[in-house]
Amino acid sequence: MHTATAPSVNPRAQPQVRLRPIALPTEHGGWGMLGAPILTGLLLAPSWSGLCVGVAGASAFLTRQPFRLALSDIRKGKRYPRTAWAIRFASTYAILGLIALSGAFALAKAPFWIPLLIAAALGATQFAFDIQSKGRRFVPEVCGAGAMALLATAILQASGYAFARSWLPALALALQATTAISYAAARVRLARNVQVARWPVWLGHVVALSLILGVAIVDWMRWPVVAVFLVLTMRASWGLSAYRKNVRAAMVGLQEVGYALLTVGGIWLSMR
Repeated sequence: MHTATAPSVNPRAQPQVRLRPIALPTEHGGWGMLGAPILTGLLLAPSWSGLCVGVAGASAFLTRQPFRLALSDIRKGKRYPRTAWAIRFASTYAILGLIALSGAFALAKAPFWIPLLIAAALGATQFAFDIQSKGRRFVPEVCGAGAMALLATAILQASGYAFARSWLPALALALQATTAISYAAARVRLARNVQVARWPVWLGHVVALSLILGVAIVDWMRWPVVAVFLVLTMRASWGLSAYRKNVRAAMVGLQEVGYALLTVGGIWLSMR
């Protein structure tokens, strides 16, 4: 007589872990805010030191997501299947960033630590909101955008670019990112039939356009960048009007990546 054998069960079997949400940020717009300053700096002043600064900045951007998840689990006294992976990814990104930053300091033609210190302070402010689950608010998102915009300044300074002029691309990129954050949030809420006040978004665009116009009038930057901010203002006017077409949040984020690249082109034409 044969006895039926029950299938063996591994008591230590772990549930499958999705690695992508651990390793990569989910915000589509964040990639544009990261890529725009790196691309701007390298287009205006290409150098190996600037490339190293860009890699270090990208590593810091990637470290945030797994580090936040790991820290959240540790603070709760929990250890989920994702926790070990989050620690691995955060450690790998951080080590890569430190190596790239060391290379930047070794190859730099001039000091570039001032914009990095300011960026670190802004990034720390954003992360403080993050760990309280308040990272999607306007203030922390603007702090994060400002931190990434300053990568352009750091890349330019490391490449030996004129110190005073190196801050102008960061100003333009920070203004573009700030207006994008307010516009995208309002656009997504309207698509979900949530009533929002449009005038703060429009006012922010007008202020940004006015500041860039003033920079062009005193001849610190040329007029193509003004044309870009005029396009951004028109986009906000139409996109929040009654004539808009509702689109998914992911599409809004991808559109803002396109506008970020448009801003890069405007800055390059204005300062090359």
